[in-house]
Amino acid sequence: MGSYVAHRLRRNGDRMAGRRGFGRLRKGRSGKWQAGYTGLDGRVHYASTTFATADDARIWLRFEQRAMEADPETWTPPKERQALRDANRPPQFSELAERYIIGKPRPRPLKPTTEANYRYLLERHILPAFGGRRIDGISPAAVQQWYESLSPKRPTERAHAYALLRSIMQFAVDRPLALIPENPCQTPSAGRVVAKGKIRTATLEELQVIVDHMPERLRLAVLIAAWCGSSAAGRDDGASSSGRESDARPAHRFASRDPRRRGRSNCG
Repeated sequence: MGSYVAHRLRRNGDRMAGRRGFGRLRKGRSGKWQAGYTGLDGRVHYASTTFATADDARIWLRFEQRAMEADPETWTPPKERQALRDANRPPQFSELAERYIIGKPRPRPLKPTTEANYRYLLERHILPAFGGRRIDGISPAAVQQWYESLSPKRPTERAHAYALLRSIMQFAVDRPLALIPENPCQTPSAGRVVAKGKIRTATLEELQVIVDHMPERLRLAVLIAAWCGSSAAGRDDGASSSGRESDARPAHRFASRDPRRRGRSNCG
């Protein structure tokens, strides 16, 4: 095998001696240069792109010649090498976002309402900034600059957009994808909504008034919701007294500011 490879290299060099020693150049109608050479398989291989100058094309030819001579046993055609690089290259953000939404490799798809909300946030806020970028080119600084450009007059939508971007990028970090080493969304509070006022849990006396004003068939549900709400409030005792922060995902808690109002409840 070694003698055959050496023979092919000498033959290719002799064949192209009249064409600058190795390879061939051709100037196209566009003014750009095409470069190619005869490989060890006896076929002519061309660069996957054209070159602005003949010197640029010659640099590519020299690189290919050195690759053949340095390790002829493992040489592969340039198109095969380019295909391998493309297969291992991180995708654009728009492609990753679509994979995230349709559920690959998530075992179950999103609910229709959730998918509609995600697509709205993507089209309105995220894709205009990052859709055409490769995910490995999205930096923490770029994410922070984008977040600061979002209108603070819509804090909930702003937080939801950031939380979605963070989830999609984490989707790229986690296995089985593992496309990037870390998540560029590195501001935890950006995906949270600060409540305008402090939520006060109803007292037992206020709860009794609320229950008395509810239809008979809903009274048990109110009591259960109150119990769930008090449990959730207990978990949040460490929240700031100046304003509670909650995750961008909606959560419901039983609370009342006026004992005459009917309470709406859910276990949050």
